[in-house]
Amino acid sequence: MLLTLPFIGAMGFHLIEGWGWFDSLYMSLITLTTVGYMEVHPLSEAGRAFVMVLLVLGLSVFIYSLAALGEVIVRTELYGWRGNRQMTRALEEIQHHFIICGAGRMGWALALELADQSLPFVIVERDETILDRCRDRGWLAVEGDATDDDILAEAGIARARGI
Repeated sequence: MLLTLPFIGAMGFHLIEGWGWFDSLYMSLITLTTVGYMEVHPLSEAGRAFVMVLLVLGLSVFIYSLAALGEVIVRTELYGWRGNRQMTRALEEIQHHFIICGAGRMGWALALELADQSLPFVIVERDETILDRCRDRGWLAVEGDATDDDILAEAGIARARGI
């Protein structure tokens, strides 16, 4: 709608005022962007009424677009926060699990095997791309170096069955 409104405005100026397409599009754009340089040609009363309608429509579409964009941003942030919170809660509650240090070729194969057997595990990995792949599969994963005691504690080493 945001991209079609200038052309709808141009069509309106062309039909109401009888202007050429270039002048009509120019007038539509300066009206919608509220630049308001000056009118290309004098407007009739019907033309001025059309400008008022076009301004209200343009501002409404702009405000709606901003609200929709804001909603997308907020939902994305909330989804990420909620996902992180769920991951943190799951890491706090997991017990008798295995910790896989790195999801390279061997770590990935081990994770697939444990997942096939429905055995709980946590992957500790430095690479964000690999972490995203793990999380996309629904696997618990901690970002960091598996030689770091704090990272291992976050992965629940005190409650783990093996590493």
